[in-house]
Amino acid sequence: MFVFCVQKLSNIFFFKKPQVVRKAALQVVESLIAFSPVIYLQDQYLDILKQHAMDASVANRKQALVSLVNLHAQHAQNLSLLRACIVVSLTLVFDVESSVADKAIDYCETLIFDKLNMKKSQSSQDEATVMWSILESLPTDSLRRLRRVCGVLNSKKRLTTTMLKAIITKLQDTVATSDDKMQIDAQSLADKPAAAAAIPTQLLDLKSAWTLLDE
Repeated sequence: MFVFCVQKLSNIFFFKKPQVVRKAALQVVESLIAFSPVIYLQDQYLDILKQHAMDASVANRKQALVSLVNLHAQHAQNLSLLRACIVVSLTLVFDVESSVADKAIDYCETLIFDKLNMKKSQSSQDEATVMWSILESLPTDSLRRLRRVCGVLNSKKRLTTTMLKAIITKLQDTVATSDDKMQIDAQSLADKPAAAAAIPTQLLDLKSAWTLLDE
């Protein structure tokens, strides 16, 4: 029965069914993974949700994002699922629909920064270590979006200067674009705006995301 269901779902996505049908199918995928994780909590099914985070429909993009986050809440120890949540959330922070972008930024705060900013118990340190490892493995386009999230949260006083310094320092080897692996001195950036003026031309459009506000 499950095999038949999955085959039907594949046909729905492949043949570009109407928006409401695609959304319902995403909800079914979420349910299958939630109720039978041993069978369905695999990359091939997570990929369905990830791919439809780029759906033409706003409702479907939201559904894909929410489904992934819901599943993460139930299976918080699954690293593939956590990484999928982070990549999709970072992808949608630039969404043309503000409600989608805002939700993605909120999820980034919960999924990434809350874990990095937890009290220093052993379990929280382990979670932070895992999160740093995931962030360091992200592709360049995801890191660009991470900069955007840092800028937004910092401007809203939802990301501390200390945390922003830590992120810049930890990821400094991947801050530059793929064409130029120039490193940015986190401390000089943090000290004065004059240092920010020295950021290479190709990073100027990202300067505001890395400019630290006064403590």
